[in-house]
Amino acid sequence: DSKRGEGILLHCGRPALTPRQRLMNRHHTIITAGLANLESRGSNRADLSAYITAGICGTCFVHDLEKDRSLLEPFLTSYPESVDTKTGGLDVIQVIITQLKNGGVAVENIHHDGVCTKEHEGLASKRGRDSHSNLVIAYVN
Repeated sequence: DSKRGEGILLHCGRPALTPRQRLMNRHHTIITAGLANLESRGSNRADLSAYITAGICGTCFVHDLEKDRSLLEPFLTSYPESVDTKTGGLDVIQVIITQLKNGGVAVENIHHDGVCTKEHEGLASKRGRDSHSNLVIAYVN
């Protein structure tokens, strides 16, 4: 929230993005919890900006459609455009963007660097070369 000079950092992996119980006509996820947190501190959702850093892309985040069906089912139900039903690919970036838009963040205020952690040589990925973590530095002015 640039008007208030506040922000939060969220790690948005598949489990945290999985739609769970409904609260106030919205799925409860890490995104809805983060938006509610900012709102409880005085932020207006229309004034928020979101910056999505590198994450695994839908082409690389593939699930076994038979074995992992229960992991994908909530996304198939709530965000069908985020799941490739042929490969089992889950586009978590698309899920994040959809949840932000559904949560009241203006689409023009949602930014993504377009980098896939598995495809980018200099970044770590649990589904790629190693299990190290990537560092995110945020500065709010």
